[in-house]
Amino acid sequence: MPDLQSQKLRLRPEGSEPIMTLRRDVTVAECPWLDRDYRMGETVHRYYGHTYGCITPSGIPVSEHIDKPPFFELPDDAVWEV
Repeated sequence: MPDLQSQKLRLRPEGSEPIMTLRRDVTVAECPWLDRDYRMGETVHRYYGHTYGCITPSGIPVSEHIDKPPFFELPDDAVWEV
């Protein structure tokens, strides 16, 4: 049986990408790989391209642009899909 995430991907219309909203601040102090701090309420896009094994089990790949690199990891408890 497919998991819920793969079911959501199949139901998404062609060309639409989910927008993720930050539920809390994420700082460079917490995630030193980030170029800047991200603030609660900012939006990012879920990234579905190749991540080359760079994303940890507690993270989610996102981008500031719709499915375009560069991608980066945010903690999965810091974002939710709008």
